[in-house]
Amino acid sequence: MPKIPYRVIYNQDCSHLFGRTKEKLTPAHVDQMVDEVAQGGADLMLINPNCQRVSYPSKVWQNYWDGLESDTGQMDDSDRAIVKQLKSLADQGCNYLARALQRCRQVDIAAGVSVRMNDTHRTPWPDHPFLSDFFRQHPEWQLPGNYMSFGPYKVIRALDYRRPEVREHYLKLIRELVSDYSFEVLEIDFMRSPHFFPQDTADLYCEVMTGFVREVRRLLPAGMSLQARVPVTPAAGCDLGLDAAAWAQEHLVDAIVVTAHFNTAWDMDIGAFRQLVGDDIVIYAGAEFWGYCFEGIQGIMGLDEGLLRGFAAAQYAGGADGIYIFNFFVSQEYGRDPLFAALGQLRDPDSLQGKPKTYCLMAGGIDGLYTGDGPFQVPRLAPLGRPQAFDIFIGSEPAGQPVKVEIIVEGNVVDVMEKCRIHINEFSIGKAASIRPAVPAGSAKELQAVEFLATSDMLRPGSNRFVFRNDGEPLTVVQLLVNV
Repeated sequence: MPKIPYRVIYNQDCSHLFGRTKEKLTPAHVDQMVDEVAQGGADLMLINPNCQRVSYPSKVWQNYWDGLESDTGQMDDSDRAIVKQLKSLADQGCNYLARALQRCRQVDIAAGVSVRMNDTHRTPWPDHPFLSDFFRQHPEWQLPGNYMSFGPYKVIRALDYRRPEVREHYLKLIRELVSDYSFEVLEIDFMRSPHFFPQDTADLYCEVMTGFVREVRRLLPAGMSLQARVPVTPAAGCDLGLDAAAWAQEHLVDAIVVTAHFNTAWDMDIGAFRQLVGDDIVIYAGAEFWGYCFEGIQGIMGLDEGLLRGFAAAQYAGGADGIYIFNFFVSQEYGRDPLFAALGQLRDPDSLQGKPKTYCLMAGGIDGLYTGDGPFQVPRLAPLGRPQAFDIFIGSEPAGQPVKVEIIVEGNVVDVMEKCRIHINEFSIGKAASIRPAVPAGSAKELQAVEFLATSDMLRPGSNRFVFRNDGEPLTVVQLLVNV
């Protein structure tokens, strides 16, 4: 293994624990939060202490329960429950961050802290109590940013990192964390939310952010590692002012997490990062809550072992050193506990061989981001007689395993079983085996899953090429799934 000996990293956010139960929280609930991750098999647990406020009694940043009595009516019941639970835990003498880090050591999982570098929760409501006084009192330091295509989050507001006061605001928090708390890894999370400079000119400020990362590195005590979450391509990072290659060349970071924002990107180019950062920097592939999501077809990473195993096997085949899990716990908001026991399965590429898994080409989740997250290969128009090639990373699989390939298409599917073919690498598969609706009746889109049958002998470890040929009416390919 490279420098940092972790295979599976789990990120725990600053508020989820406090909103997931109505019973009064105690320090034992914090312990349980850590235990389920450690018992599941993760190597490192990152505790996120902040959005715009912090969830522990800080001396330098406002905590969530400061000014609770001055609720302006902007908070909903969920917000009030979070604040009430946080204050209750603090009133019991429990420092949430300290307790979580301490419990990590007690149950033998490495402990780290993940700092969100510009979280934009609630910024569409300028008087929301979750926004810090620092944010609200300085509108001249706020940057508007295009975010979603509709709704209140169509435009968000983030702090402007061109301002030295903004950079010092975050350095102040990091100084406190690294001096007052004991942990192994500090993560600077630039992907929640990825907006730091004016959108059209952010690439002009890479050196400003590199200087900031340099200052963060100087604050770290000996033995503490620094890692950063960055977008799925080096170019997308530079568009945001995040030059991971420069950080690596100066040895400012020990690891990077390559990830999409609010969705799982399956066709990340880990190799491009490896060429730029070299072999001494650890590269983690980041998975999000959504495995895929498009017009009624959905896959949730935390509830699907096949998706988890497929993502891990694909990213290891693409050159990743480990797997990073973000927002895994969100399935509890849908009434189901995530599959913590599956985390340990993601540690070893060899142990993934022969286990059922799903490989995918499609991103999911938020629709209006500007971070270059992809998906890069779908959707794709497949007109008459023009084969469309798709490249997908696949892990090593035992010979003779049955493989089901699903091409999800939109369009006129009359005679599609006679008119469509696929090639897998050098093998011709022939006609489709079946066709079925890909979404429930009444969904906004009429999507069909065209199924082809193959074997694992047609696959190879690493990059695989799937060619889809359509000799009928034009179709649009919106997703490719390979089920081993």
